[in-house]
Amino acid sequence: MKKLLAALSLLSIVLATSTASAGGLGVEEIVNHSGTQFWPSSDGEIVAYAGYLQREWDAYVEPIDGHGRTRLNDNNSGGTLGSLVAGTDTVVFQQFDRRSDLYIHRISTGRTWLMPRPVRSPEWEYWPVASQRFVLFNRAIIRNDRVQRRALVLVDREGGPQRILIRDANGKTVFPGYAGERYVAWSVCGSKTCSVWTFDVDTDTVARVPLPDGKAQYAPAIDETAGTIYLIQTPEDRCGVNVQLRRASLGGSNWETLATLPTGIDTGWTLSFAPNLDTGYQDLFFERWDCDRRKGHVFAFRSVDAPSPPPAVPAGSGPWAAGPWSSRPPLPPGAPSSR
Repeated sequence: MKKLLAALSLLSIVLATSTASAGGLGVEEIVNHSGTQFWPSSDGEIVAYAGYLQREWDAYVEPIDGHGRTRLNDNNSGGTLGSLVAGTDTVVFQQFDRRSDLYIHRISTGRTWLMPRPVRSPEWEYWPVASQRFVLFNRAIIRNDRVQRRALVLVDREGGPQRILIRDANGKTVFPGYAGERYVAWSVCGSKTCSVWTFDVDTDTVARVPLPDGKAQYAPAIDETAGTIYLIQTPEDRCGVNVQLRRASLGGSNWETLATLPTGIDTGWTLSFAPNLDTGYQDLFFERWDCDRRKGHVFAFRSVDAPSPPPAVPAGSGPWAAGPWSSRPPLPPGAPSSR
């Protein structure tokens, strides 16, 4: 992870190849523009994502059919997601330059505005995910041009209390992953591995998802209606090795593997549900990352909640295609410098 943090400023991206296989579960490419696209979110018709091209980071929305896209952040600023807010035509994103703030963009009107207090503050807010009820994001406390600490903050958009879920990340990287109407979830990554955590707002309970020995877990997404959690699981310190999409009931131990990606292919740091308007089930949008060529685009696992999913297929034999954490997808932009 330390190498991964250092790699952010050295990122160089080129075009990606496409694929449509993931160990039995249907996978489809959604966005493939020049550069790389990551941190996707969708409502089944619109897809929002962040992009990197020619040393510029931007946040976008575009129809899934690919006919036109809108950049969300201003000129001379960087942008990253963020998430579409389920049940609305709004998207929450981060804009950063000399300071960083979280914004709301209404797709139907093109209007963009700052999120109000207590989300907005004099500090550096970054990497938001949001629902109609909550917004989950990181906040860096900076004094004298130095980051003093990094916190994970949950704000009730209906006027409830602000909760500090992590007061000090203590050198670890925290990825806000999911915000719903009852639950939120995030990943915490240290020097060697990542673990997934959930917070049940109704019971005021924080829980760590059990982490098998020798494994890393990240990119949580929760289906609150079904009471299930999805995440990515891989061996520690290995990019693109036996990368599995897994599912279990919330708080349960009945884990099942829905898909295993090909050797040398990993995902980004988030998963995002979207309704599949053709099948009536749900898709999971993700960044498909080529560990060796260091590039990625937006794909979707199709109809992940359909009954009787196909059995997972092993990743295959042969040499491990990846190096350490530094070859995993780079960190999204927008985090303040650790100076």
